[in-house]
Amino acid sequence: MDSVSWDAQKKVALIENQGKVFVLNVSGKEITPLSNQIVAPKEWTRISKGSVEIKASVIAYIFDRYGDSYKDKERETWRETLNFLDIKETDGLPGIRDGYLHVSLTYNDK
Repeated sequence: MDSVSWDAQKKVALIENQGKVFVLNVSGKEITPLSNQIVAPKEWTRISKGSVEIKASVIAYIFDRYGDSYKDKERETWRETLNFLDIKETDGLPGIRDGYLHVSLTYNDK
């Protein structure tokens, strides 16, 4: 990642890589992205204890190591759209004791 930042005025987290920006909007308002920005759907994000979060299940599904077998056009479109994040694949493991989904990310080699 080139940078991760928080815009307190707009209430958005910005994840920048390769000249593109993934916007996590937690403002509750609709925003119009710039030409180099991709805005995450509002259902994917939230603020919890002062931190911006994206649902682990979303990232786990989009970049799932075995995802090509799903034949899900929307998943494939998001994977291509977010390709600039350099996430190669994920493995999601449900936490038996804690109830959380634990996601392991593998990044593309540079």
